[in-house]
Amino acid sequence: MILHFPQWQGIGFPSNVDAGAKRLFDAIDNKAGSASVPVAGKHDLTIENGVYGYGDVHDQTKSALDILHAHKPRRVLTIGGDCGVEVAPAAYLNHLYGGDVQIFWFDAHADINSPDTSFSAHFHGMPLAYLLGEAKGDAITDMIERKITPGQIAFAGLRSIDPPEDDYIKDNNIGVYDFASLHTAPKKYKHAIVHVDTDVLDARFYRECATPTTRGVDPDTLIATLEKIFATYDVVGGTITEYAPGNAENKKPDVAFPMIRDIFMRGLKADDTFWV
Repeated sequence: MILHFPQWQGIGFPSNVDAGAKRLFDAIDNKAGSASVPVAGKHDLTIENGVYGYGDVHDQTKSALDILHAHKPRRVLTIGGDCGVEVAPAAYLNHLYGGDVQIFWFDAHADINSPDTSFSAHFHGMPLAYLLGEAKGDAITDMIERKITPGQIAFAGLRSIDPPEDDYIKDNNIGVYDFASLHTAPKKYKHAIVHVDTDVLDARFYRECATPTTRGVDPDTLIATLEKIFATYDVVGGTITEYAPGNAENKKPDVAFPMIRDIFMRGLKADDTFWV
């Protein structure tokens, strides 16, 4: 199924990632079996449980999980929104496939801070920590029926990592690759989830995201890598996040859409019956 999840609160302040999610969702012709997660309108956020906008994020994550459990899909294409949208589909799919899932995390950031280690209190920097069960005693963590393990994660494109994240990655021997070496990652699982934060792209090519970052991948290499993963694994989850047309740093008209649409359609097979 296709899950439209325009959550914005994980950024920590109002941004255009909800508009980006809508634009990508609208680009899909075949919306059979799709669903949209209700998301609260823009408002000022406060910190609760170490997270900006925690109440909204909690309720929206629960709504997404409720939709997934009601539809019972075997595959989920999620259109975000901030990176925190990954918690619901990854938790659902990891449980469905008994933990036999490789999680490819394509992102400039590791997103593996917990509320206790995060410098920003922004939920979009925490989804992997929640999926790992590292947000202890948290109501969102309690929704995750089967936690992932560090060995399920393979990073590519990282170049902005907080010290606590770096320590966690090293202490738990999590695979960190560049796009040239990703093919050397051992194939330990049958199924795969591919998470694509658009800031994995080099800021020289693309700045219409929540956090543009230099030294990233080019669009053609990203698409080729996604195509290889689809050819190698049974891909059961795909997610695209943080496309923010006309973001605060770039007020000019959206010029990135053709590039992002190409990654979405070709790389993630968004308009294919694959997800229906």
